[in-house]
Amino acid sequence: MNETIAKWNEQLEQCRERAASLMHVEQRRETLLTRLNEERKRAIELEVQLDKEQADVDKLLKLSWSNMFHTILRSKDEQLEIERQQALSVSLKLQLTKQEIVTLEQEYYASGTQVAELVGADEQYEQIKRQKEQWILSVDADTTQQLETLEAQATDARLESKEWYEAAAACRQLVCSLEDAVNKLDSAANWGTFDMLGGGLISNSIKHSHIDDAKSAISTAQCLVNRLKKELKDVRLSSDLKVQIGGLATFADFFFDGLIADWIVQGKIKESMSQALSQLHNARTLLEELDREKAKAESKYESLKQERERLIEQFAG
Repeated sequence: MNETIAKWNEQLEQCRERAASLMHVEQRRETLLTRLNEERKRAIELEVQLDKEQADVDKLLKLSWSNMFHTILRSKDEQLEIERQQALSVSLKLQLTKQEIVTLEQEYYASGTQVAELVGADEQYEQIKRQKEQWILSVDADTTQQLETLEAQATDARLESKEWYEAAAACRQLVCSLEDAVNKLDSAANWGTFDMLGGGLISNSIKHSHIDDAKSAISTAQCLVNRLKKELKDVRLSSDLKVQIGGLATFADFFFDGLIADWIVQGKIKESMSQALSQLHNARTLLEELDREKAKAESKYESLKQERERLIEQFAG
């Protein structure tokens, strides 16, 4: 093996070990800090509790009508002993908590020193890997071809992941809009029922207010469906997903092609809500599928990137 390559491989292994240690120490520091904050909060609470318990003891020790009453009943000493025991219990808990705080602080500060010693491992690893990669590209045609192929595949996977992410984001907004529409239609239906039972002008006004809100939400949903359709042109959809998108688009048109004029009729409101619930289910199902595809694309990208890095790391000349 080329001595330079052997040296780079050794350095890469050392950097990898240091980077793993750094991640472990940083996670440990987060845990320590959380525990430290919890114990500090507990110490404050115990100090407040101890002051209260001590005040109860002091109260019994002072001469007062209450003390005279307890003395006559021969219960003062018993009550005083109870209060002292409670104060002692809290005092011991506070002492242990403060000791724990000191220990945690020492561990936390020690871990900070470890981080300072390990920081920079990732940057050094990348620097050495780039040096080795440039050397490979200049001397080994076969490995260079493999690296270029993996790089191109990883780039495609990254772009695909971005497209699925954008489609899922648009669908997530659509789900929120449809949920809002369903809630508003439900409220309109409830107030419509009340109106039919003699609710009067107020209930009728509230019903129409919810109807207006629902129309606004559906209008937003219609815009989001159009945006989603544009986003999905960039990704490969199964036939089932294409059917769902078509149904969502048709649903939005259905709302604005004559139904609005009849919304004052209670049955139409319920019919609209049924349609909205059905399309909300479709949108949620679509979102689940988009999230799965996004996760698959991200996993594929990470796998290709790691495969390329392994090829560089394991190259022995």
